[in-house]
Amino acid sequence: MLPRAPVTINGGSIAEGKEPTMNQDIFEGKWKQVQGQVKEWWGKLTDNDLERAGGKWEQFVGLLQEKYGYTREHAEEEIDRRLAEHEAAEAAK
Repeated sequence: MLPRAPVTINGGSIAEGKEPTMNQDIFEGKWKQVQGQVKEWWGKLTDNDLERAGGKWEQFVGLLQEKYGYTREHAEEEIDRRLAEHEAAEAAK
């Protein structure tokens, strides 16, 4: 059986069988605000990489896999962790 293409929901591509996470929504919604921090968190990413991702969750997960050798699960966990830290810091202000 051939692998199935990602499913698109509300304009954002997600892996089949997975619902978008709250952090995925936060990530895509606040891309412009966190873009500078993303460069600090993952220094191997270039401006061109970030432009290519364009705030799209799936593309960004792919970039982390490509640049850092993360598994998909590890990339998603890293993004979730960083976003949780970011949200906590914003809430504390």
